Amino acid sequence: MQFINRIKRHAGSQSVLLLAGVLAAASVSAAPVTLTFTATVTSASNSFSGAGPTLSGMLVYDSVQGADLNGDPSQGLYSFSGSPYGFSVQVDNFGTLSNTSSLVQVGDDGAVLPGFDTVQFAGNDANNSSLQLNVDFSGATSSFTGDDIPLTSVISGMNPFLVIRESGSPDLQAVVTSASFSAVPVPPAVWLFGSALGLLAGLRKRLKAQFGVKPVIVRR
Repeated sequence: MQFINRIKRHAGSQSVLLLAGVLAAASVSAAPVTLTFTATVTSASNSFSGAGPTLSGMLVYDSVQGADLNGDPSQGLYSFSGSPYGFSVQVDNFGTLSNTSSLVQVGDDGAVLPGFDTVQFAGNDANNSSLQLNVDFSGATSSFTGDDIPLTSVISGMNPFLVIRESGSPDLQAVVTSASFSAVPVPPAVWLFGSALGLLAGLRKRLKAQFGVKPVIVRR
């Protein structure tokens, strides 16, 4: 009986460890966010001459940023690629820019733009890598601290502006008239968590079947 009790305790501890591991995995799993926006063109030149008057687009990044590509504690740089990440923007009288990767740059207390906290979403066009889209959100230096990607509730309270550059010069500038953030439905962690709960339920049934019966007393 003591041996059986030890097995039960061991199995119970394994279940707790499994559940804790799943919760930890869920907390760091991918959390894609979609930024959709519209903008009114204020200036256009070079390749974008005559483009406008409006544009619309979307960009997908991850709120769980992963490795910071910039070692500066007040400035972060995060890269995302592959499905579902990327960006697409449709510019009136020009066409569509798109790619399956995106960048997010965070600047705390003027680290990117003097006098402002900033969050910059960027992407290069797949057909012309010299074309870069920037959607910049700027706010007071008290908007956030550190170089992590801020919560969408923080970013949505900042002022957005859009710039498309070719070879470093601002070829198109636009005032963002609407911007909204939404989570990509059903993150993979949800399915992982559900599967683990099912595994735990099955483990409990097997333990009950194997060790929950009363001992048989054999009379001689």
